[in-house]
Amino acid sequence: MDFDIIADQILLKNEEAILWLANEKKLDFLEYLLDHRREIIDDIVEYAWYLKPYLTFLNAVRSTNAKKEKILKIAENDCYCSNGVISNILKYESKYAEMLVEYMDSILSIDISYINDYIDYAIEKNRKEIIEKLINSENLTIRAKTIMHLVAKHYEYYKKHYSHNFEDYFMLDGKLIREEYASLIVSYLAVHDTKEYYRVLKFVLENYKENTILSHMTSDSLDYHLYHEKKTGAGAIEEAQAIKDINILFNSYSGNKYIMFERYGRYLDEETKRRYSLLKNFYNADLNAVIEMFSSTLYNHFLDVVEKYSQGITGAIKVAGRGTRSTAYVVGDKIIKCSNGKWNQKRTTSISSFLILKNLEEYYEYDQFDGISHSIEVQPYLKRKAYVFSRDIIKKFKEEFARQGFECSDLLIRNFISYQNIRYLNDYHDANCDDPESLPEWFKENPIVLIDSDMVKRKK
Repeated sequence: MDFDIIADQILLKNEEAILWLANEKKLDFLEYLLDHRREIIDDIVEYAWYLKPYLTFLNAVRSTNAKKEKILKIAENDCYCSNGVISNILKYESKYAEMLVEYMDSILSIDISYINDYIDYAIEKNRKEIIEKLINSENLTIRAKTIMHLVAKHYEYYKKHYSHNFEDYFMLDGKLIREEYASLIVSYLAVHDTKEYYRVLKFVLENYKENTILSHMTSDSLDYHLYHEKKTGAGAIEEAQAIKDINILFNSYSGNKYIMFERYGRYLDEETKRRYSLLKNFYNADLNAVIEMFSSTLYNHFLDVVEKYSQGITGAIKVAGRGTRSTAYVVGDKIIKCSNGKWNQKRTTSISSFLILKNLEEYYEYDQFDGISHSIEVQPYLKRKAYVFSRDIIKKFKEEFARQGFECSDLLIRNFISYQNIRYLNDYHDANCDDPESLPEWFKENPIVLIDSDMVKRKK
């Protein structure tokens, strides 16, 4: 191969020569230029711009000072990574690959996505010691990604060397690889080996509280991992297996179960199907609130509440009102309010008062700061509002509210037409109070309460 001719043709802007070089070994060509025609190398790189990162790599290799540091700098540079310098050297340039193997730990600490290239290189060159180092790494993520790629792309190799004691690679010192990786591995196995799939599935079900296997097996994850598009039909195989095991995968699924019910509900057992079907009226009234509940840990409570209060209800469920963070469903003579948080309240905040409507049931999820991240509240449905012509009653309400040490920034209690969120109890005996007879006379005559306490907080 005459590199002089290639160089001359590139300088003449010969597109065929430039594109030919793009698919051939670049380092040998660049090495020749550095040794024999250094004076034109900048012009060559200008015309064949994709040569620049390879030239940078070659200069780093030839450097006597800080060679390793310069190569690691290349590995962490997004531009170079997108041009695949490190990956292409491991795939095609065996002359320099050994150096990258020497720096493997450092390169993977910069960008773990190179791990697939190292595994492919190790298998092609029969370098099992590289895979042994990866699969026995002290870093559980490296272990997990090694197993994932072996199962996805080199299954026979995995089966021969590692499947018999896969448990040893899923954990280290009592710690497990992340559930996401374990679930992906199970989904990949569904395509390759049913027996192995059930072995690892059993391990995941026994060792992880919940999993995301169902979503991976119904999202063409293996097709994406291998080719970034549908080509093999692996996704269809995964989905068929998921449908076969739908009940166990659905029950252990940690993602949004209602979305999965919408897609695969017809395959579920009759009891689960019945229970989830009760949500259809709620979904039709406000789908976002249902999806939000199933994005939280409260979905089982939501199912229980829906089942309890929607029995015997005929016709469509309606929405009584929507707030910034909540939706209130009318279910017979009850309100079921679903919220994705409260503005002011935290676990330690007490809002008990006869001025605030008492919940019949309440369930809360808390975030890391002890704030309420999701809630379900069941209340009596109070229809009668407190209007502006009841100013004297509203004034007494606000005075008592302040006296008890509360403040509220809810705009709907000072609306110029009606106090939307202040409503009448059917009877003062329904107030949140141990001794209703001790309540103020004005309240007994006009038992008005705040029905939404999201914006309530105690004064400092």
